[in-house]
Amino acid sequence: MSRISNNSFAVNSSLEQKIDIATVSAGGIPISGTANVDVVANSIGLATSANQSTTNSNLSTIASNQASLATESTLSNVSSELATQSTDLNNIASSTSSTNSSVQNIDTSTTSTASNTSSISSTISNLDTKVSSGSDAALSAAQQVLLYARDSGGGLDALQVNGSGELIVTTSGGSSSHNGSQGNLMNAVSASNGTVSNVITTTSSNSVNIFGSTTGTGQIEVEVSADNSTFYTMGYSIFPNGSGLFSQQFPNVISNYWRIKATETATITATLLHN
Repeated sequence: MSRISNNSFAVNSSLEQKIDIATVSAGGIPISGTANVDVVANSIGLATSANQSTTNSNLSTIASNQASLATESTLSNVSSELATQSTDLNNIASSTSSTNSSVQNIDTSTTSTASNTSSISSTISNLDTKVSSGSDAALSAAQQVLLYARDSGGGLDALQVNGSGELIVTTSGGSSSHNGSQGNLMNAVSASNGTVSNVITTTSSNSVNIFGSTTGTGQIEVEVSADNSTFYTMGYSIFPNGSGLFSQQFPNVISNYWRIKATETATITATLLHN
């Protein structure tokens, strides 16, 4: 068996020489072709299969961490978006609540209006059963109407009809009711020329009747006034008959105050009625 060198060296199972890199000088180890180098004792970080597996494992971890970071960022964005949407939903809920309140108010008003309408309809229905209408000659189905007149006191009084349904009309100068009393102008007054009587207020009347008796034969003057202060002679005097009796009606004469004045010495009793 021949020897290559006087020095012995270590070989692997394939009889390939092993070199201790720690003892190699700065010149390095020349490697050519596709020779493989097994590193023993010290690791110099060469691209071994084990180191490649470790690197791949670390790269996988880094990729996983990056994916995790990307996921966390996405989740953060999703969280922010959800918070915005939650705020929008709260605003929508608030608006919906306000709308519901308005709708409830409308419902209440509608219910009140419906109730009032029902009440009006009921009233009209009641009137329908009490008022008839028609235009037949017999008036059996004629429209029923109530007529009122305003009296001197400002009140409303229904117009009167007789038993045949005919309207009762009182002509001017006549009435079923009169104002005044016996001797309200003069009551057995011993008068002389220029003596005036009591003043009678007739502001609510337009028909006056003066009558009475006198022991004289001369005229009795009639005076009127608007303010019960200044009186004016009507230019119309009353003359007694041969028995000393007199009576004079003044229809459709408007004046607030009336009185009479004697033109001679006499005992006079005079009454004024008006309506």
